Amino acid sequence: MRNPLMVALRSEFSSRHEEAFGNSGGKGFYSSNDWRRLNYAAGLIPMGSSSILDVGVGSGAMLNFLTMCGDYKRVVGIEVVPENGTIG
Repeated sequence: MRNPLMVALRSEFSSRHEEAFGNSGGKGFYSSNDWRRLNYAAGLIPMGSSSILDVGVGSGAMLNFLTMCGDYKRVVGIEVVPENGTIG
């Protein structure tokens, strides 16, 4: 991953996951493939977009990334299956 914000988010999620559930071999909550998909998806958002709607946010990695990057006036997320947003 080349995006420094995505790298920082991955580190934060991994730390929180390890704190809550113990060492998982460095994977954290998501696998490396999951992080690559998030990074790829973020790159597909058209330049100049001012608002984002993330449907099916799950644990919120993409939503958090989009909020942290500061490129959008409004970032909104909904989870259509509430159980998908919980950890553990």
